[in-house]
Amino acid sequence: MLSRVLEHYDRIGLEPRLAPEYEFVVFRETEQSALEKGYRNLQPLSPQAMAYGSLRATIDTHLIGHIVDALRAMRISVEAWNPEGGPGQYEINLPHASALEAADHSSSSGGTP
Repeated sequence: MLSRVLEHYDRIGLEPRLAPEYEFVVFRETEQSALEKGYRNLQPLSPQAMAYGSLRATIDTHLIGHIVDALRAMRISVEAWNPEGGPGQYEINLPHASALEAADHSSSSGGTP
């Protein structure tokens, strides 16, 4: 489907470029505690929303840094990461590339852009 969309843009002389990002929430729970709570009222890693806060980002490096390292080990380039708007929410930013490259590189099947 993406190829068909890109053909349309090519016909009109444009090249879409994308910068994918992964957004997720981390909880202070185990599989068992989450199950016992019925996956409700889970405790987030950080109790408050503090979007783009450098202090929170450095505090959580012990965990998010491992996720970034794992992505890079899968040959997924990471440009940056930061806390997002909700409690325990993060985003990991990938570099911009052509739309097809960005789609390929945002999964482990792609290489480094």
